[in-house]
Amino acid sequence: MKVLSGHQLIDRLGIHHFKEASAFGALSEAAIRYLLKKGTVRQLEKEDKLFTLDDPVNSFYIILQGKITLFKPGNKGNTHILDFIFGQELGYVAMIALRDRSATAIATEDSIALEVPCSLFYQLRETFPADFELLLVNLSRDMARRIWKTQASL
Repeated sequence: MKVLSGHQLIDRLGIHHFKEASAFGALSEAAIRYLLKKGTVRQLEKEDKLFTLDDPVNSFYIILQGKITLFKPGNKGNTHILDFIFGQELGYVAMIALRDRSATAIATEDSIALEVPCSLFYQLRETFPADFELLLVNLSRDMARRIWKTQASL
């Protein structure tokens, strides 16, 4: 796993690329730039682990490229839980619930993810309060969609 410059990523992909991400929906350009520059942008190769079951939680991730899959280790191997793609958040629920990681996240293709630590989440609230509210709505909407999809498949 490699750390990338958020500034260089914005230059390479353009800010409009990030405005299409569901987690960033309706956020100001300034708030998106703030998150990308102050957060940690992680580049993962296929098979790299983003985090492991029972890791302590002090951040969540927004998928900027690629696909990250959650697996739950078990007696008969890994069980596929969910796939996360461009624009979706990963790990927000565990961060808000103050719980350790409940699964292992592995890149199932080359991927880029923005890590948003608790401290940055709080700084966004202080610096961009309106954008923070929008981000909460976006994260809640993504969470609700996953719950809805899970219930529909039962």
